[in-house]
Amino acid sequence: MAQDFGIKISKPRYSAIDGGDIDMVFSSSWPSISIAVDETVTGPTNLSHDLGFPPLTFLFGGGLRLFPNVTKDHIQVPSGDYHVIAYNLDLSVEKEYPFVNPPAIAGGYDSDYGIKIVKEGKDIDSTDMRDFVLHSRCQAPQVLAVKTETSIGDYVRSDSVTINNAISYTNPQGYVPWVFGYAGFNPGVLFGGIGDGNVEYVFGLYASQAYPRTFIDKTNNTAYITTSPGNADYASLVILRDPLFVAAEVAVTY
Repeated sequence: MAQDFGIKISKPRYSAIDGGDIDMVFSSSWPSISIAVDETVTGPTNLSHDLGFPPLTFLFGGGLRLFPNVTKDHIQVPSGDYHVIAYNLDLSVEKEYPFVNPPAIAGGYDSDYGIKIVKEGKDIDSTDMRDFVLHSRCQAPQVLAVKTETSIGDYVRSDSVTINNAISYTNPQGYVPWVFGYAGFNPGVLFGGIGDGNVEYVFGLYASQAYPRTFIDKTNNTAYITTSPGNADYASLVILRDPLFVAAEVAVTY
């Protein structure tokens, strides 16, 4: 979306025309991803979806957040009861999203400023986010980039060690990004996987002792994954922005 069109609500004493991320309570120009799958299921099972691409997916259950193996058709759910959230983001397609300068940083929240659109029959002063169609306090994940195997190259870490055949992303805004790394295996039968003949994307644990593994180079504000063709058939980094504003409470305070 062009930054000259849409909805912008600025903080007190800041301009909605000239202000950047840090000056806004809400801006419709912030790139975000929507939820494509929202289900509660009992595993083990392969949850079918009709997205046609491997989505960024989280599982919530038993106090844990898991990153399941995914393909363009299925989400692998392990034993137990889980809530499945899959986003409308394709792990296999490279994408860059624009910045709105200056960069976003953590900031305060003022209940007198923002936008709220309540659902029919709900109270506009409700503290339950599920009662709203739109609430500027409740924002979707903000996307910086998706980097895939088309971005393979050598990465020189801050300690001068060269990582060969890595997929990396350096945040030009000067802070460590929120990142998820994946390796894609074809035909998708590794790690006790789905095995339906599709490319299977496996989450790369942070600084794991085994592949795939994802690293953060804090000195260079860079994220990289060390599994790439040669170790796997495909690889992907999903980079999200830091939360635009840090909420002190789960519920809204008026």
